[in-house]
Amino acid sequence: MGDLQGFGSQLEGWKRVLARTEKRLCEVQEKYESFFAEIEKAREGELAQLGAHLLEKRGSLPEGLDAKLDAAWKEAEAALEKELAALRERQALLDLQAEEARRRSEEEEQKVHAKNVDLDLKEEALKVRAAELLSRIEGYQQQLRELGSGFGFFSNLFALRDLKRERDVLREEQEDVLGRIEGLRNSWQKADGKWAELEVQLREMWIERTTQAQAVQAKIDHIEQVRPQLLERSALEKVLFEREPVLPAVPTTGARPCERCQTPNHPEQHFCAICGKRLLEDRPDLLGSLLEVAELNLHHRRFSTGVKACQEIIGLVRGLISGLSNFKESVEGMIDTENRYPVGKLDIDVPGAAVQYAKHFGQLESAANVEKGLHPRDFAAQIEAVMEKTYTEEKIQSFFETMGEELSRQADSQW
Repeated sequence: MGDLQGFGSQLEGWKRVLARTEKRLCEVQEKYESFFAEIEKAREGELAQLGAHLLEKRGSLPEGLDAKLDAAWKEAEAALEKELAALRERQALLDLQAEEARRRSEEEEQKVHAKNVDLDLKEEALKVRAAELLSRIEGYQQQLRELGSGFGFFSNLFALRDLKRERDVLREEQEDVLGRIEGLRNSWQKADGKWAELEVQLREMWIERTTQAQAVQAKIDHIEQVRPQLLERSALEKVLFEREPVLPAVPTTGARPCERCQTPNHPEQHFCAICGKRLLEDRPDLLGSLLEVAELNLHHRRFSTGVKACQEIIGLVRGLISGLSNFKESVEGMIDTENRYPVGKLDIDVPGAAVQYAKHFGQLESAANVEKGLHPRDFAAQIEAVMEKTYTEEKIQSFFETMGEELSRQADSQW
């Protein structure tokens, strides 16, 4: 039976395997992305050359290119009109929302103003009533002083008592009126506070929607301004980027080795079949550019597949490393508990199912050791073959849950 130290060592070993895999994959990705950037740059250059040729010879282009460009132009124009319609609809909605926020702000301000006017009138009426009560109380006070002075106190005893009773009633009413005034002021402040908060929200909404509407309008204006160039570019890409070559078989003798990867290529190939490096001088003529862009299209699609596969697997490996790191922290926390408290050493082994699953990490490391002449498309297929049905979300979750359940079970039974 093992212990927590051994458990943690096993996790660390798996992390090292995955870290090596990640390092190798990052190297492969960097290489493929650098090749891909070369291909994209070359393809853009060919597109510029071909654009000039096609515009110069429009109406007499070979291979039915005139008809293809006309159809692509109409397709691009329809797509652009659809995009513009969606943008205009979006802008109209944003303008409507901004106007609604402005209108609500005005309405709420008018409501608060009307309410404040009403509260103000009520307060003024209560103030008049309070002043009237105060005046009457002072009158009673004066009468009490006059009746209670000297020997008149004894002769006016009953009158004094009645006056005091009436004065006290007035004082109670005055206190009630003053309380109502204070309540009105609190209502006033509360209404003002709510309005101020709502006003901030409405103003922020108005600014946000107005800014968004202006951004959409700017995009519409830009599209309208460069409309001919956009349509021309879209039509050219549609027609030219769909072309693909029929690469000749590499001869047994007279093959051209690539200076970068040493892969044998047919003497007529413009770019290396593996790394995409240019093998022949750039042909500026129409026919040569058509041949070159066809080859570049093929490489572009292949490298796109390889780069995407590499990015996906790197993300997966990094997720596994992160999960193992977090799990190891939990194990180290339990080791600290063993060292600090009298709970005894935990007898525990890594579950067999987890050990069995982790064997796939070694297979993944082997797949990441790309051979020198492995095309990125083939690399993607190689990686997918290893990953298929193995690195699903459910299986990865089960891998970690199996270990977590074992830790919990052994801790509950032994501590």
